[in-house]
Amino acid sequence: MFKKEILTGSLQERKQIVIDDVAALGYPYSEYDQGRKVGGYAAMAQFSKGDISTGLAYVNIHLDRNKDMFWGINVMEAYMKYKEYYTPALKDKVKAKMLSFNILNADGTALSGNTENQRLMYAAVGVVGAEEWPDYPVNYATIARSYLLSELSTITKQGYFEYDSPTYFIHHVGPLLFITEHLKDATLRNMAKLTLEWYFASIVGEWLHGYWVTSQARTYNAQQEPGYTLDESAVLLWMLFGDSRKPIYLGNETNLKFTTIPFTVANYELPEIFKSIATARSTTYTHKERMPRNSNKPYKTSYITPDYAVFSQKDNRLAQNQLHRWGIKWVGDTYSDEPNTFFMKQHFSEPINLNPSNSEYWIGGTNMEEVLQDDGALIAVYNITNSNTWIDGPVSYNGIKATIEQDPFNRNGWVFFHTGKMLMAVRTAQPYDWPYDTESWKYGGYQRALRSDGAKNAVIVETAPLMDYAGGSCIRELDCFAEAVLTKTVVDFSGVNDTNPRVYYKGLTGKEMEIVYATSRKIQGAEVNYANWPLLDDPWMHQNYNENKLDLVHDRERRTYDFNNWKVTSSIM
Repeated sequence: MFKKEILTGSLQERKQIVIDDVAALGYPYSEYDQGRKVGGYAAMAQFSKGDISTGLAYVNIHLDRNKDMFWGINVMEAYMKYKEYYTPALKDKVKAKMLSFNILNADGTALSGNTENQRLMYAAVGVVGAEEWPDYPVNYATIARSYLLSELSTITKQGYFEYDSPTYFIHHVGPLLFITEHLKDATLRNMAKLTLEWYFASIVGEWLHGYWVTSQARTYNAQQEPGYTLDESAVLLWMLFGDSRKPIYLGNETNLKFTTIPFTVANYELPEIFKSIATARSTTYTHKERMPRNSNKPYKTSYITPDYAVFSQKDNRLAQNQLHRWGIKWVGDTYSDEPNTFFMKQHFSEPINLNPSNSEYWIGGTNMEEVLQDDGALIAVYNITNSNTWIDGPVSYNGIKATIEQDPFNRNGWVFFHTGKMLMAVRTAQPYDWPYDTESWKYGGYQRALRSDGAKNAVIVETAPLMDYAGGSCIRELDCFAEAVLTKTVVDFSGVNDTNPRVYYKGLTGKEMEIVYATSRKIQGAEVNYANWPLLDDPWMHQNYNENKLDLVHDRERRTYDFNNWKVTSSIM
């Protein structure tokens, strides 16, 4: 979030802030289905503060809501943590509800749930429920345990489908925390704990002062996170890492912070090395990942400086309605600096569906876009076959301090942006229109949109740290940056109208990039080698794809995970 507004409190103080915030909100009647998804967490906050009668009242309300995996997991989390306060009658009511809560699919052969996070929630309920009540359905317990034994072994070597989702991350780690806290089965409990830590290892290298700077499989707002957010994981990560200001939730989305409550009252604490890695941001580095369990099979890159990041993924070019494929995000100093993200994309749906009532049509990535990134430079190419023959993206009023256009009359050159923290140059292959839309509701907030029309198109983004051109006013700094881009870079859009659009760019670093749509990606004339792309890699960690060993290193501390034998060792080097 905001580097100059660090919240200096301890982890325990931040936990108490979350508990107090949630308790003050009361029972979440405004949440859809009147609290089904988070009502149990509201009760947990009251119990934690010692208001037992209010907590019990919330439990009784929540037990009568409609049942699904979200309901089931937070019923069980509240019960297992605070059942000492439940009356015998209330314990019987919980038992009756949970024994009749079907966690299996229609034919009873597998867990219910359409997504990974849903199945993890059902599985966690199943294994803990089976230990709590001897008359719990045997087939529920057997299928849940079998699923977890297989799934946890796979996640820790091959990643997961819903990678890096600001919304759903917490619904992956939440069930694993629940198992870690409450399951007696030592084998499965240990597997859950180490898998929980694998999940956090996969994100700490992508954290930049409150911003999760990475491509994402499932996000509902690629623009505003987390200063003004719709993301359920934002408060959790702020609470754990503490190097940024607390997120503000939009409108009635305040109830999204409820899902952090189990982490505020848990006995388990994430090892300190994770926070150390997440907050070590004094140098520039690259974080790489691959997540082949997603059908897009992404190879992910985040180039992260102390003040901004450029991120993208190479993938199978599938259309996914919550996919955020590439972007640039810079650190704001205050809330008023947000939104502070730039990206462009071709839209997921035909125009008839481009309306505010279904924002997924605006935010999703399509099967008509490919990206090549080298450090802080990026090329995206487009071969559009539907009727939405344009690309566009948000240009924030608050996040942009100054702008210069190379060719403001023909709108067919570079546009240079000063963000206050970094400098950015954007050039489209076809002429652009800016500001195209001065309200730009589709991206959230009152801002402008940069648009470029053409079925064959491309965009180049070049970035630089502000310190490289610092001195004088914003316009003076931006002029110096613009001069460097205009004199030192080479752009070749001559192949953009080919059957497979081709773009060449020689950037400020002197390195050459060339991408041919659906054909090749080259840096310095050589094809990028994705075959050996790591599962996780940056200066603090490494794990090869489909291998069992994950190494974490920070300063002199080393923490090594063995996901074959489910062991972890720590040492001081």
